[in-house]
Amino acid sequence: MNSRSRVERSTACLLADVLALIGLMALMTVPSQIFAQEQDSPVDIIERSAAAAPAQETNRLSSLFYELQLMQNEVKKLRGELEEVRHRLDELVRQQSAQYMDMDRRIRGLSALPATATDGQPRAATAADTSAQPISPSAPSVPQTEQDAYTQAFSLIESRQFEEAVAAFDQFLIDYPNGEYTPNAFYWLGELHLRLEDLEKSRQSFVQVIRLFPENRKVPDALYKLGVVYDRLGDSETAEEHLRRALDEHPGTTAAQLASEYMKGRAS
Repeated sequence: MNSRSRVERSTACLLADVLALIGLMALMTVPSQIFAQEQDSPVDIIERSAAAAPAQETNRLSSLFYELQLMQNEVKKLRGELEEVRHRLDELVRQQSAQYMDMDRRIRGLSALPATATDGQPRAATAADTSAQPISPSAPSVPQTEQDAYTQAFSLIESRQFEEAVAAFDQFLIDYPNGEYTPNAFYWLGELHLRLEDLEKSRQSFVQVIRLFPENRKVPDALYKLGVVYDRLGDSETAEEHLRRALDEHPGTTAAQLASEYMKGRAS
């Protein structure tokens, strides 16, 4: 082999060594985190995912807890509004009760007015009354006020025109369903129907007094008369219940005394 061939061979070997060295240096410049990522095994990747799962679950629970707090606050707000509504309803009930009591006081004070008595029933007109307001003998005057309508209806009872009185009180309730004399009108309808032997209508009228006007002074009398009506209807148990209520709930009243005597009469 000549000297030129040896030089070419040596040069080729040297060039190969240089290229190999350059490749090694290029690999050494790659960031270490790339090698770390490439060296991660599938097991490492799964373990990292499992470690991240509790954190995600914690965040979800925190979100649910926050929503629960919002719902609890909303429930508290609704409860507050409900309590306010209940308070207003109680106030309305108390006001209604006070109105009934005031109505009772005004009925008792009607003695100062013409053609009325202290219990809300009309009294006989005096000479001064008739001279001031002459009444046509041909026909009753058309009532202009609630008091006039009630007075005219009650005057029919005094004159023993019971059927006419029923019609007058029925019309009175149509014209004044929430008037001052409405409890009295229901009560006298009960008395009239009882007098006319219409026991069911009598029962209904007395029941209206008790249900619609529980604080009215006519309630004891209505309870006693309901006991009488139920007894005549053959319902002894309900009759006993109402007579007992008149006696126990309204002691000292005339109705309680009458109920006691009626119960004794039934027992004998």
